[in-house]
Amino acid sequence: GGDKKEDSRGQDDYWIIKLDAKGNEQWQRTIGGSGQEQLACISPAKDGGYIVGGSSSSGKSGDKTEANQGNLDYWIVKLNASGTIEWQKTYGGRYLDQLKTVEQTKDGGYILGGYSNSPASGDKQSDNLGTGDYWIIKTDKAGAIEWQRTLGGDGDDNLSALIQSRNGGYVLGGSSNSNPSNDKSRANTKGTDFWIVRLDDNGQTLWQETYNYGAVDLLTSIVENEDGTLLLGGYARTEVSDGKKDKKDINDYIALKINAKGEELWSKTVGSDGEDILNGLIETRDGGYLLAGTSKGKPSRDKSSGHGGNDFWVVKLKDRYKKEVAKSAIEALPNPAQNFTNIVVGYEFQSGTASVFDLSGRQLQQFSIDSRTVPVDLSHYPEGIYIVEIRTNLQTDSVKVIKSISHNK
Repeated sequence: GGDKKEDSRGQDDYWIIKLDAKGNEQWQRTIGGSGQEQLACISPAKDGGYIVGGSSSSGKSGDKTEANQGNLDYWIVKLNASGTIEWQKTYGGRYLDQLKTVEQTKDGGYILGGYSNSPASGDKQSDNLGTGDYWIIKTDKAGAIEWQRTLGGDGDDNLSALIQSRNGGYVLGGSSNSNPSNDKSRANTKGTDFWIVRLDDNGQTLWQETYNYGAVDLLTSIVENEDGTLLLGGYARTEVSDGKKDKKDINDYIALKINAKGEELWSKTVGSDGEDILNGLIETRDGGYLLAGTSKGKPSRDKSSGHGGNDFWVVKLKDRYKKEVAKSAIEALPNPAQNFTNIVVGYEFQSGTASVFDLSGRQLQQFSIDSRTVPVDLSHYPEGIYIVEIRTNLQTDSVKVIKSISHNK
């Protein structure tokens, strides 16, 4: 019953659903072995397919074609545009290896990041440095390992986010309670801090920095802005703040902006009197930021309304150090886009059409519109620049949209 069309393979499986721009299901896949699979991420690939990543305890069984290395391994699966498995790879050591993120790199390979407490064993070349470490793997386009890094101090270092930088290299982040030791050069305060590490294209460390807000700081997101600065997001128990930050209650949203060298530009704590857990953030077209997560707090402090025990809570921040971008009649969000974008019309209208053109002027698609938010599907076109024209009963406007699969979200 329900929406699921395939039987489970084991305890828990990957479950992938492909929707069109209007939310209609196109296909779905259940992928797994006889054990437990934990899906962590999915990203579009340059060939129109998808790279799916998570962790698996399964041996050879079901859809899984490789033996497990330990209690839990990294498991990535490459799907084509129709959701059919093209290839898969298992990476792991003797104990627990938990994949958190994977995306395709500019050279067509893949970058994987997660948490490991395995010693040198199986696919893992280096011993664990503390309780647990960041474990980064760079592969070629077929999933063969090109290089790997184990990064950590003497405590527990748990990676939660990794992005490929526009200027080359990678930025990885998570939470750490390690003292200065091994790869960690910055002291942490009492508890757990954000720990950010920047690597070059070959995995060598360029710089690292820790950031403290309270007893427990948990990083969830990294966004690279158009100007090369970075916005870090997470949540923290800030009731024991060191005095430098906003002194608030427990489990508040944290937004922190740093420059390309890791130097702090500003930080902001947002919260209610209850538990507020930030899950993700994005930069908006007007230079601000959207923070999204869950909140158990009643209307209090920064929270203006509540609807139950646990709510979705979205907060818009304005970057006071940025000049506002003049608004046009229409804009594309996101832009650059990977496979889909939304054209936002800045005025009310009764009816209209949307058309997509390539740079030669060839019309690729046209459809009727009656809403100020217009989903546009670019998944069938190669990377490049496209023109989206919005023609309404009032006026005609157009906007350039860049399709770039390797663009960082």
